[in-house]
Amino acid sequence: MCFYYFGIYYLFAGAISFVIATLWNFLFAKKIIFHHSPHSLLKESSLIYLLVLGA
Repeated sequence: MCFYYFGIYYLFAGAISFVIATLWNFLFAKKIIFHHSPHSLLKESSLIYLLVLGA
C-alpha cells in the first residue's frame, strides 16, 4: 500500500516538473536565451523534464 502512494507522488512530481520546465522555457528561455532560435517548446521542456528525472 505504501508503494502505491509513493508511485502516485512520483508521477505527480514528474508532472509538476514538466509544467515548471515548460513555464521556464516559455517565460525565460524563449525571451532571453532562445530569442532567435527555431527550437520547439515541447522538445526543450521534454529535455529538461528528462534531466530532472535523471538527477
